[in-house]
Amino acid sequence: MKTNAEEPRLVVFFDGHCLLCDGFVQFLLPKKTDPVIYFAPLQGATAKTLLSPADSGQTETVVFKNETQIFHHSTAVLRVCLYLPFPWAFLSSLALLIPRGLRDSIYRFVARHRYQWFGRNEVCRMPSPEDLGRILP
Repeated sequence: MKTNAEEPRLVVFFDGHCLLCDGFVQFLLPKKTDPVIYFAPLQGATAKTLLSPADSGQTETVVFKNETQIFHHSTAVLRVCLYLPFPWAFLSSLALLIPRGLRDSIYRFVARHRYQWFGRNEVCRMPSPEDLGRILP
C-alpha cells in the first residue's frame, strides 16, 4: 500500500456490489479531472487503510475523501461532481444549496432500495485496462 506521502488526493469509495454505485463510477471514469480521481470499493484494502472502521463499514453510502475531509451520502456525490467539467460542476454547486437533510433523506431512500431497483453484483467488476490505474484495491 502507498505511504501517506503517496496517497491519492481524491478517492471515491463505493459499494463494490451495488450496480447503481458501479454506474456512478462508470459515469465518472471517462471524465477528465485534475487532480485525478481514484476509486476503491468500500469492501477493499484501500478503504480499510485510508478510512476509519466506521467509514469503511458504511456500504449504504458513497464516501468521498479529498485532501482534508471525508464526505458521505449526497454531499459525497455532489462534492465529487465539483471536480467534473461543465455542466456537472455547475449543477453540483447548485444542488449543494439544497439543505443537506432534504438531499440526504432522498439519498437514503434510494440507498435502501438500490439492490432491489438496480441489482447486485456478487463480485466487484474488473476494470478495463485503461481504467485499471485509477481503481484501487
